[in-house]
Amino acid sequence: MGQRETESKVEELEGYNIVAKALTEEEKNMNLTVERFGEYMRIIGEDFLDGRGGGYIPWRVFVGFLMAKEPQLFDKLLEVLNDTFGELLKVQEIFDKEFGKWSDEKECGFTKLYGYICEFCNKTYHTKYKINRQLIQIKELYE
Repeated sequence: MGQRETESKVEELEGYNIVAKALTEEEKNMNLTVERFGEYMRIIGEDFLDGRGGGYIPWRVFVGFLMAKEPQLFDKLLEVLNDTFGELLKVQEIFDKEFGKWSDEKECGFTKLYGYICEFCNKTYHTKYKINRQLIQIKELYE
């Protein structure tokens, strides 16, 4: 019986045509913060959820998490879950409408939603790892 040849799978960063690099233990374990997301978005010039990074977050589970955190938004968040084409950007629209658009002076939809993203993803090892890899490696490309 012959040995079966296997191709090594090369993992790329979502939305980019570059090979994902391995992280050090320190990088793997870095906590996600609203400040780190904000810095990434200032350097890259796009919102993390606008397609390239949002795919790492198991968004349907995350929306359930948000329903528990913000029960007053339950019905609106349920609509997103029930929408065949629902996505995190629709959740971001709800947060912007409910808590206000970006502001450096006060909490707003952005800081509230990204605070929940950090809280959720810091508890999910694989998601945290993939997002850290995205934040670190893509930021390095743009610096």
